[in-house]
Amino acid sequence: MSAGFQVMSGASELIVDSSSINMFLRHAGVANTDVTVPAVDPVVFIRPLANPCYLRLANLVNGQLQLSFRNTCEYYVFDRPVEPSFLDAFNESGAQIFTAAQRPLDIIGSVTIPAYYEAYRLAFQDGWTYSGLVSGKYAYNQSYIRQGFNCQPYVGGGWISYLVMETLAPSPNGFWASFNEWSTPFIGWAPIYANAFVSYAPSVEVSIIDVAGIL
Repeated sequence: MSAGFQVMSGASELIVDSSSINMFLRHAGVANTDVTVPAVDPVVFIRPLANPCYLRLANLVNGQLQLSFRNTCEYYVFDRPVEPSFLDAFNESGAQIFTAAQRPLDIIGSVTIPAYYEAYRLAFQDGWTYSGLVSGKYAYNQSYIRQGFNCQPYVGGGWISYLVMETLAPSPNGFWASFNEWSTPFIGWAPIYANAFVSYAPSVEVSIIDVAGIL
């Protein structure tokens, strides 16, 4: 086998590249608490259901991926190919990089969520909407979970702040992002002494996949 081989489709689309390992759907389901599944190099996408959601924890230990979700959601775990099929490919070191037995990861879009919460006082809970897709069913992967603080005067004097996590909610043609839940209170402390919402996190990248027909 020669180094750096590639397999192209009839439309000149790259299908297999020996310099990288393709990712394939290994697990999918619905969960409202914790899930543990076997994995090697996982990538996780979620589709919130009844309420906005985010991935609270993803921890890979000894080949077991531990996942925890804020609210009920569909989850999709993509991984290295692990199932043999009638069409497999391996790189020069013998690692399997392609299989026809599993659904490949196909990211159809990537969106940067801006600092929408800076627009006005309650913009953090009103949120931000992306609607650039055709109508369908989508799941999402946030590059990380952004945090913010809802700061306000405390009854009796001083300040209080609430640590809030950014959630996502699906839509037929995109998603809605918002810091819409009040969480951990810090009585007597706030990152800024002002009646305001503040987050020091940079913009978040969200990758999107089409999950129609999987669940």
